[in-house]
Amino acid sequence: MVRTCADNPPSAFLAVFAVDSAIPRRRPFGEMTKALDQLLILLIQTGARFAEDDVAAIRKHCGLRSCAGVFDPCEVGYYSYAVANGNASFCRSWEKALQFPPWRGRDGRIAYGSRVVIEGLEATVTTFQKDLLVICAYRKDDRGRNTSRIARRWRFNRDEWTALQQAGGAL
Repeated sequence: MVRTCADNPPSAFLAVFAVDSAIPRRRPFGEMTKALDQLLILLIQTGARFAEDDVAAIRKHCGLRSCAGVFDPCEVGYYSYAVANGNASFCRSWEKALQFPPWRGRDGRIAYGSRVVIEGLEATVTTFQKDLLVICAYRKDDRGRNTSRIARRWRFNRDEWTALQQAGGAL
């Protein structure tokens, strides 16, 4: 019987580990971190399936830190990218690795950079922590584009956010 990829459980860890193992250690450190970063983004973007423990395994076996670069799959940017691209398996794996309960909006998970509507204002998540969510609405310019000036800022703990969601005050 011929085994195929479909016969094996999904694990993006194997792809990252294979690339990490294939990169010669004599390559500049910055190139290694960039390659792993681009691979992880590609896996998230294409909807690759991540097993529950993949993010922790990638961090343990492939995580890199030096003055020349950092590759850490637990950085919030990867999670935000996964939320924006709808890769729920990466989100679950990231949440487990960091013991981070998800923040949820009406349409699913929210993260740093997510857009929400509060009190009729279009707003953006600007701070995203285990027990704190900060959301800002920005002033608009003459063409209706956001400026860097904050029009309104909200701070929520988990209980306040849940109450607002249940009252229908945030979309």
